[in-house]
Amino acid sequence: MKNLETLTINTDKFFSSKVYKTINLFLPKLNNLRLIIPCQCCISSSRRDIIIQITDLSCLPTIISNLTISQKIPSYDNHIFHILSSTPPPNSLRRLDVSNCFFLKDLFDITPTLTHLTVSYPSFPRNAIKLPSTLEYLNISGYVRDSPYTSESTNLCDYSKKWIEMFPEDAPSLHTLILHLYASPERLFPAILKFSNTIRHLDCRILLSHMSDICMCENPCHLGRQLHFNMIRELKNLKELKFHSRLEKDEIENFPVSLKKLWIINVFNNRSLIDFANRRGIEVLELHQI
Repeated sequence: MKNLETLTINTDKFFSSKVYKTINLFLPKLNNLRLIIPCQCCISSSRRDIIIQITDLSCLPTIISNLTISQKIPSYDNHIFHILSSTPPPNSLRRLDVSNCFFLKDLFDITPTLTHLTVSYPSFPRNAIKLPSTLEYLNISGYVRDSPYTSESTNLCDYSKKWIEMFPEDAPSLHTLILHLYASPERLFPAILKFSNTIRHLDCRILLSHMSDICMCENPCHLGRQLHFNMIRELKNLKELKFHSRLEKDEIENFPVSLKKLWIINVFNNRSLIDFANRRGIEVLELHQI
């Protein structure tokens, strides 16, 4: 298959780096590789030990610029995880998606010329102090899925804080930010402003811990509301915005004139707001909450 460009490898057995040699020999046009990582369960009377293989990324063919890694893991009850060691990918890698992985021990690396990164809690790179300035697309999700690890609000906030601190000082090509994080408005929104001249698509949502009382949750949202609008107002080249909270007609008035598409929660979709946005040349779309 000399013209194959995309490949998914899904196997119940651990695979070796020989698969990369096969790619180099027989798939000269392959550019997108998705690895679904298998795991082995060792069941004893008291627990399950799960061994997760992290493939040897140092042998990844340089023709692969887009890599997605997913993990096949059963339910988490009474599991002890043993993760086999990983190696860094080559610098030729441009796009990395580890959003369906549960790496806790810094088992993936950021290459210095990475352009697209998609990641989710609790995954965190082992090598990065700052994300590379070559970034064009950044997607970080702080949602806690069914996980054996603690989901205390302090840990969730620390996870978000680490990523915000890793934002590059300068990223002249960064056009898309998707950030769903347990973060303080005072920390997150000013950090986004560093990229005010380049951001064209923004999907930013501050998450609230399920452990917090609903009445208490309203307070941080309210305090950060003005910061949120101040940040949006400064994004002079913003074209697409997903807005995850209440929105009034007069608040749209201060949105950048460059804005062309606006997603809002469907429960707040009222006719006057939509008509007002349309008159400003903004298409209003429904934002379905997950």
